[in-house]
Amino acid sequence: MFIVSGLQRVRTELIGLFGGRGWVPLFLLGAFLVEAGALAEDAPRALELRAPMKPQVTVGLTIGGGAHELRTSAQGAFRLGAYSDVLFFRRRGGDMAFGPYAEVLTTNLSSIQVGGGVAWLIPIIADELPFVLSGGVTARKGPEGWGPMATARVFWGSRSFNFHKVYGTTVGVFFEGRIGVGYAPTEVVGGVQLDASFLAFPFLLVASATK
Repeated sequence: MFIVSGLQRVRTELIGLFGGRGWVPLFLLGAFLVEAGALAEDAPRALELRAPMKPQVTVGLTIGGGAHELRTSAQGAFRLGAYSDVLFFRRRGGDMAFGPYAEVLTTNLSSIQVGGGVAWLIPIIADELPFVLSGGVTARKGPEGWGPMATARVFWGSRSFNFHKVYGTTVGVFFEGRIGVGYAPTEVVGGVQLDASFLAFPFLLVASATK
């Protein structure tokens, strides 16, 4: 009611200012309303642009399978591990980000790999469903001994941006290749990456049920 009466007063003042040319105040009032609506629509975007850049941390459980020993006789590979990265230069879901990652994993529960490198987040398809490209080096300890591996990885899935905290949940699929040197094998593996917070759900359910 107050808004309508205010617009009516503005229209009356404009009519008094322009005399009998009633279409002029109506045109000016319409232009004002259109411009005000455009500014209101752009306000959230402007706030996002002014938001400070802050790091986003994620920790995930990786489960998958594929093949290894590709240079000799290919064998099946079961993958279980943990992946974590810290990405910088991001204000919102639609921004690219860049930062380090670290991982620890096992193949067929017979070896352990520890490594890290750099990751690059690219929101190609959708803001909240970006690709994360990463590459680095890994030290592998198997029955034969230690051996280095070069790694390349692509992840696609949900990678939310947390405006209130530095931790962002993630879930999606990954595909990676690893080229071993010396005793280390060459591997190709794909699978799913689940956020570490999902692991707490069963314990929370049990705790709630026991209350």
